[in-house]
Amino acid sequence: MQEQEKDIYVAVDFGSNGLKAMMAKKTEDGRLDILGVENHSDAKKYVKRGVVENHSHLAFCLSSALKKMKNRDEMSNLQFTRFYTGVSGQSLTTRFFQQQKMFDVETEITAEVLSSVEKEMKVKIQTEENFEVLEIHFYSFLLDGQFVANPIGQICKTLQVCFFVVGNANQLKFRLQEVIPRIQLESTMYTLPFLLGHVALPNDAKEEGCVLIDFGAETISLTIFKDNQVCFCRVLPVGNNLLIKDLEKECNISTELAEKILYNHFSLEQNGQHVKLKIGERELSKTMIWKVVATRFDEFAELICKAIDEAKYWGKLPKGIFLTGGGSLLKGIDVVLDLKTNMDIHQLSFDTLLVDDVEEKYLSPKYANLYALLSVANKNCVGQPKSSIPQSTPKGKEKKTKLMDRLQTFIGDLFIGEYRG
Repeated sequence: MQEQEKDIYVAVDFGSNGLKAMMAKKTEDGRLDILGVENHSDAKKYVKRGVVENHSHLAFCLSSALKKMKNRDEMSNLQFTRFYTGVSGQSLTTRFFQQQKMFDVETEITAEVLSSVEKEMKVKIQTEENFEVLEIHFYSFLLDGQFVANPIGQICKTLQVCFFVVGNANQLKFRLQEVIPRIQLESTMYTLPFLLGHVALPNDAKEEGCVLIDFGAETISLTIFKDNQVCFCRVLPVGNNLLIKDLEKECNISTELAEKILYNHFSLEQNGQHVKLKIGERELSKTMIWKVVATRFDEFAELICKAIDEAKYWGKLPKGIFLTGGGSLLKGIDVVLDLKTNMDIHQLSFDTLLVDDVEEKYLSPKYANLYALLSVANKNCVGQPKSSIPQSTPKGKEKKTKLMDRLQTFIGDLFIGEYRG
């Protein structure tokens, strides 16, 4: 059993449609062999568009999902010590900042000089209220008034650097870090839209220019890559849950039936078909269903086009659009976006990340973020409990009266580990 535990990795995606946890091993060439997936739909009550709204309840959902995953056959002896996760959602925002550095004499630009400018920029940004810096990327360089692609090794008296900064207006990372100590596990966090693109997009697409669009339940994340770096990111406050709600309202049906129709009996390509769709005892007009969904999706497409235009990359992304996320399973989505954007549409592939014989139930774009997190995982996520951490509440300790405190103690006993912020 000890041999089996050496290279097991765990990733968790806190999405607006529920919490998803995945466990995997890696082959010698680094591809993922998925061992299991667990979903906790109740978690969607506590995460809204990427913002954590209830730390205690979300911690309980996470613990429950991990417990179910470790209770699988031949996995019951596993003791989770860490997991990989990421930040995404509507709280992500991007801005451009400029920082200038003047030298007394002509000075050669080195990596150390750029690093010092970056540190000065970060300090300057962090003085802004309610804006947490997640990532800083060099965007452009101006040496003595002249643009250069790579300033290293060149000489100037005035250096002006434009930074592309990814931040979090609602301190999402901090909110997640409030959840993690409650289950006493270590964690490593990434910015999901960027990580996903870097590990899964074809290299030529990132170099020549493309758009990665992640269709989620309540948000659509749009990330532009060019010259092998992130150039723009926009999180749109809409998602496929809005399509489901429209169907519920207009067709007077349940959420479950609306979701079933959307993904199993509908295509954005279907229109003008004056036929009835019979599901169980309900009989609905396909034309009405198409009109409801297509009208709303047209709004999504317009927002996507507007974002690309505002980024000033319209017509500059020859590799087109790559789709992923659970919402990308909507049939006909590629056809509509092709017509709206006049760009090539591709479904993001994970063939290079997964083993060839991966089970069908683990293959879905809704697991895209989990694939990305597991692909960069480099620390074992299982091990033995720390002997210094008590396995149970010591005798004589005052009895807790609050229900949530008792739950947290119970959770800590189940998933004992060492937390590192």
